[in-house]
Amino acid sequence: DDETSWGSSFQLLDRIVQLQYIINKMSNCGNQEVTLTVAQWTQMTGLRDLLEKAYNVALRLQYSDITPGYFLRKWSGLRLFYDHHAGRGSSQAGELASSMKLREDQLFNEPLFAAVLVDVHNQDLLTNEQKVEAKETPVSIALRLKGIQPPSQDVDISDGNKSDEEMKQLLKKRRREHMWKVAGEVVLFQGK
Repeated sequence: DDETSWGSSFQLLDRIVQLQYIINKMSNCGNQEVTLTVAQWTQMTGLRDLLEKAYNVALRLQYSDITPGYFLRKWSGLRLFYDHHAGRGSSQAGELASSMKLREDQLFNEPLFAAVLVDVHNQDLLTNEQKVEAKETPVSIALRLKGIQPPSQDVDISDGNKSDEEMKQLLKKRRREHMWKVAGEVVLFQGK
């Protein structure tokens, strides 16, 4: 159940499945405490198979020389794997995909996108919106290094006719326009 222990869950289930013959023999000898139905064995084996993919990806992501692009490619591939299986009716895969989606809110950010953008082998992983964010990140960092604060979060965009999502997009657009305007002014000022 713990979202962060997929590897140990896989290892536990894998060992139980490996011992299925012995467990069934013990059950047949009268030890009802270890009796599992065929459906339970099938469910356990299916979950073990789903977790094996995450376990193998996690092992690959422990290498010391991985790049942000490699990380994003492996993560995205695993997420697509679970989304695919969820689409075929696997509720367990759907839960794993949902768990990954929650983690993406913490893992995916502008510096990651910027690092992936400069990695020509992995640029194709970014959506158009992520590419825009990636291009803005070095500009934002440069402005902060020069002591210029990033655009305020308090830009006035009051419009009672827009949904929350439309308001967020408008706010993001206004901040983006302001940042590029300030960056242009800095470049012009330095040229004089």
